[in-house]
Amino acid sequence: MKIVRFLLIVLLSATTGIAAADTIKMMQYNLMYYTDNAPEGCDEYSNSLKKKDSCLKEIFKYVKADVIGVNEIGKTDVYANHLLVNTLNVDGVDYYRFCPTTSNNTGITIGNRMFYDSRKLTWVESYYFPTGLTYFNCYRFFCNTAELSSGDTTFITFIVTHLKAGSYEENQDSRTEQVQTFLHQLRQSGRNENFILSGDFNISNDLEYAFQLLIDNGDHNFIDPIDQVGDWHDNPVYALYHTQSTHSGYESDPCFSGGGFDNRYDMILVSPQVYYGQNGVRSLNETYTTVGQDGNRLNKGLLVPANTSGVPEKVLNALYNNSDHLPVTMELEVAGSAVGIGEAREPFPVSVVNPVINDKLQLSIYSQQPELYRIELFTIDGRFISSLSQIIDNKQNIEINFPFSRGIYVIRISNDENKTVVKKVVK
Repeated sequence: MKIVRFLLIVLLSATTGIAAADTIKMMQYNLMYYTDNAPEGCDEYSNSLKKKDSCLKEIFKYVKADVIGVNEIGKTDVYANHLLVNTLNVDGVDYYRFCPTTSNNTGITIGNRMFYDSRKLTWVESYYFPTGLTYFNCYRFFCNTAELSSGDTTFITFIVTHLKAGSYEENQDSRTEQVQTFLHQLRQSGRNENFILSGDFNISNDLEYAFQLLIDNGDHNFIDPIDQVGDWHDNPVYALYHTQSTHSGYESDPCFSGGGFDNRYDMILVSPQVYYGQNGVRSLNETYTTVGQDGNRLNKGLLVPANTSGVPEKVLNALYNNSDHLPVTMELEVAGSAVGIGEAREPFPVSVVNPVINDKLQLSIYSQQPELYRIELFTIDGRFISSLSQIIDNKQNIEINFPFSRGIYVIRISNDENKTVVKKVVK
């Protein structure tokens, strides 16, 4: 037993390898009218910038994101600068910046923005893809790794969008047109790189054509890093990923949508290059989090019943008072050069969804050719629990019964060539 435990420790050290790479934590958040020009009823009394600044300061300090994409911020630099100096560059912090942005050229008074930690990222360019309603705003960076001095540069492009709000029946065509226009222009641009697409998609289920276009369009597919594709609306299966609404009632807060949490509107999607770590950046899919969501909020607000997400009470209150959306976060692993995140550090990509939900462990394995894989489960102290073997061809999703007590476990996946990946499992 001691030998097995030692092996697991060695394998975990080999596959995490933080010393060989850096991580970037990204955050996507709909700020809910961070502007002086909000609709009637959402004014300086119910949604003042002073009140929002106080909330955002708590939220940003807790999340500690390196790059932050936001929706519903006033379009001019005045609002970006106001947010920067009042919520990010505070209490001795001075390294956050915001990117130049071309916003919607329609009558809409709000748009998208991106803020970033200048110690980790250097902004290269901003560009955009206009649609009939809103823009897909793109921000290209290179990562400030130690290898820059020797000429190794890793680039990453974040795309922030906000699709048309409204019911499936009334506005699905508008969202479809937005996505079709975006993909056409992306294709025409000739760009095909490390893309992270995030925003408030206002999509209630995976069958909506706008979402199907994003994940299956032939040449610029985007992948849901946690593989939670399905009918999100009012569905308890996806309750851990619901982002709207923080409020259960409609009457007391005219600026907020009510009804409690029932939709996964806010998401982070990644290009295959990022999902599989092909160009020096890899999504750490198990770190994907809906901040403040404990999975017990279906048709309920953020605060009642008692929230068990582990987020401090003052941050939960800030999330509740700032917006009717919750932010989503995910970490990205960045190598010093574009060689080998998915190769030298992990012989094949494996994604594990944490925590385990409803006694079902969800994972996905990617194999370039049909191959037999052995999946073994251990306790954190190295005791063997169970195993199974399965032929894997391309990307395959696997569901494993997990009727075990709460705690931390280790899963080891090996192929015919005895190449191994070890991941942590949390229940």
